[in-house]
Amino acid sequence: MNIAIDLLKTPNEVLTTLCSKHGYPLIKVGSHQLCKVCAKENLEQTNKQHQEELQQKLLQYRIHSTGLNQRYLECGFSNYSVSTIEQQQVVGYCQNFTQQLLNGSKSSFILYGTPGTGKTHLGSAIVRNLIYKTKMSARYITSAQIAQTIMSSWSIEDQSEEQWIQFFADFDLLVLDEYGLHDRHSARLELIHKVLYKRYDMMKPTMIISNFTIENLEQDLGVRLWSRLHENQLITVPCYWSDHRMK
Repeated sequence: MNIAIDLLKTPNEVLTTLCSKHGYPLIKVGSHQLCKVCAKENLEQTNKQHQEELQQKLLQYRIHSTGLNQRYLECGFSNYSVSTIEQQQVVGYCQNFTQQLLNGSKSSFILYGTPGTGKTHLGSAIVRNLIYKTKMSARYITSAQIAQTIMSSWSIEDQSEEQWIQFFADFDLLVLDEYGLHDRHSARLELIHKVLYKRYDMMKPTMIISNFTIENLEQDLGVRLWSRLHENQLITVPCYWSDHRMK
């Protein structure tokens, strides 16, 4: 029960007993007795709790709006399994990249290597840290999903390719996973590159996750796009160790 709100209802019985905390006459509200200052404090506490609940709901909404699926919603740096020096170094690179983003860096980041090395886990951790620590927007998505979404707009009257490219370009951070996996058709690959070019033009950092080697990535992205990604000190980090899913 919100005693402060009930206090506004009349009639309330004013007692001769004084509040031991504030020295004001107590007012009987139902089965409760409190003074006007107690009532004010009660109302402020209720409002504070309400605001905290709203903020928590907003935070959860933002987390679920990032595109992370159920498997990666709780992925963080602290629960990433580290058993080698190389893994610890990669976690450090990801943490440093996150801090750079918080400081306004426009650098892009490429995490590449063999399957099962935890690259998506680390990308998810970066997304979650941005959402929890800032009001920045972040989106996790695979390259196949981007291509399919844009291509689907071709047959929808009130949508356009340009609108979706702009949509993906607007996020403060875009984590593009599975680059090179299901985007091999030239038309699909062209759409992915259009998004990357647009983000470059808007000076937005992008994280690319891929099983390609760094040489394959350079060749696949092309000379012009590869050059543009380097403009703001591109960070490239390899992940080559055993597949944790196979243990």
